[in-house]
Amino acid sequence: MTLAQPPLLEGEQREHRMPTTLDAFLGDKLMLEQPAQGYRAGLDAVILAAAVTPDRVTRDGCEEGATFDVLDVGAGVGTAGLCVATRLRNARVTLAEREPALLALAAANLDRNALTARARCWPVDVLARPKADHVQLYDHVIANPPFHEQGHGTAAPDGLKARSHAMPRDALDLWARFIARHCRPGGTASMIMPATRLFALLQAFEGRFGNVMIRPLAPREGVEA
Repeated sequence: MTLAQPPLLEGEQREHRMPTTLDAFLGDKLMLEQPAQGYRAGLDAVILAAAVTPDRVTRDGCEEGATFDVLDVGAGVGTAGLCVATRLRNARVTLAEREPALLALAAANLDRNALTARARCWPVDVLARPKADHVQLYDHVIANPPFHEQGHGTAAPDGLKARSHAMPRDALDLWARFIARHCRPGGTASMIMPATRLFALLQAFEGRFGNVMIRPLAPREGVEA
């Protein structure tokens, strides 16, 4: 199934004109263009993508190797979602992102990695009031939201970086609502967050998801999760 690529607005294309770098992921199997400064994709996005495995998205009655749908919420330039698409050939991926500049880079990364047949970009604001139109459901939803809460610490001088690193107070519940709304019944969701925000995350997931699994991740030996 080929996923339709929504057109980018002229304003989005202009915002794409920023200094960028071309970086390799997954042992050079995936090449991604991203801003040279400000918010940049890191190891957390690659680890998040690794949470999507065929056995975790198998649907009742589906044969082994059947196509499944993945939604990457807050996709940025597409790192996590495109890592999934590169690793798993039977995955169809939607990259959901509100920032026009990052969305333009994500669209370019689809072309660059020949993934337009199995991946698409979706311009959407997780924090906006949901529309009453048809809701597409996904087998697995992944999310790498801003790690911090606005007002805690010094905001980055770059507006895009500041929005990517910190979310408004109580916005985590809106992220969980959005994820639950687009996850099919019996589907799975994975979110990567600092361990210090675990309690808030569990509160946001309560009543929306069951069978929660927590996996502590340490960046290196001797460092807290």
